[in-house]
Formats: sequence, structure tokens, C-alpha cells
Amino acid sequence: IDLTAKFESNMREKLSLATALAVDEDSATAARSRATISIDPLRDMGQSWTASTYSLGQHFCADGNQSHEIGRFAKKIDDIDFDGLDLAVRRFLSSVVHRHDLVDSLIDAVVGLENLFGHRSEISFSVASGVAMLLGSSSEERNDIFEGVKDVYNARSAFVHGDKKRMNKIDLSDKRKKAVCYLKRSLRKIVVDRPELISLSASDRAKLLILSDKH
Repeated sequence: IDLTAKFESNMREKLSLATALAVDEDSATAARSRATISIDPLRDMGQSWTASTYSLGQHFCADGNQSHEIGRFAKKIDDIDFDGLDLAVRRFLSSVVHRHDLVDSLIDAVVGLENLFGHRSEISFSVASGVAMLLGSSSEERNDIFEGVKDVYNARSAFVHGDKKRMNKIDLSDKRKKAVCYLKRSLRKIVVDRPELISLSASDRAKLLILSDKH
């Protein structure tokens, strides 16, 4: 797939985002080159070299169907004003492309969720509620997502504040993966199904989702 002409500026970042949204993997994804996708770069902590660029994780080449989907999302990205999602997108890409440390990746992913749904008062509740209402299709699923987001938020807080007693009990790899997946799924859902949420502030976005009957 050749997206060079489409992405004359910030090509790598846009290609990485298009790949992450297009590839149907319940884990982190990112483009490492125009034909190579890295699946969950921090999952197995394997090391590889691609075009003299050091990277982590396992790689595979996009097939024809995946290339088509990446191209479709690339066009969608070009047609959207991402100003309202800029910080969340940047944190997402940082968590799956630029970070080689699990803690840093976890923190970036949670900050990305804050950028989407955070509110200064009761921020963890606001974030968890926003993600749950956006992604959940039933009350049971929304409750599971709510508890899952609260869980990764609490894990992030433990590492940010250096709470060693709590840190020692946390499965960091699991919490990091969940945080990145929640962020990826939220971005994809907004871009594909809820573009009216893009231009809103984080607090207005969460409020609309919580009060809306559209799920």
C-alpha cells in the first residue's frame, strides 16, 4: 500500500493511526513501515530490526484486505478535523509507537482516555463512564467496561504516585494492554460511528454519552 502522496505531512503518524483503527485486533497495532504492521509492540518484548530502525514486538506484512481497510481509514482521517481528538490521538500513538516501557505506555493510554472523557471533578468516574457508555451495548457490558477502566486508572495512579505496595500487586502488562485497547476502541468508535463527538470538549463528550439514550 502506498500512502505517501496522501500523507505528505506527518505521514508516519497518520499511517500509524489509520493502521491502528483499521486492523481488527483487540490489542495495540501500529505501522512500522508502509507494508509492515506491528501487533502489540510490548506484548512479548521481542526485538527486531526493520530498515535500520530498532523496534519492539512481532511484525507481519499487511495483506490485500488489510491494505484496503488501512486506505479506507486513511481517507476517513483526511476528511475529519481532528482538533478535538488531537491530544488523545497523540497519546495513543505514543503508547503504541514511541514507548518501549510498559509503565510509560500505560500512563500515555490513560492520559489519552482522560483527553477523551475527563472532567476535573471525579475524573476517574467521568472517564470510566464515558468509555462504558460509548463502547458498551448492554448494561452488563457497560458495567464490565466501567470497572475495567477504573481498574487501569487505579493502576496508573499507583505508578504515577510511586505506591510500591500497590505496584507490586499489579499485573502491569495486563493493565497496560487493557488501557491501550480501551483507548483504541474509543477512538475507532468515535471516528466510525460517533463523529458528532469529535468537536466536543472532554467533559461535554462524557456528559452527552452519559445522558444520551443512543448506545
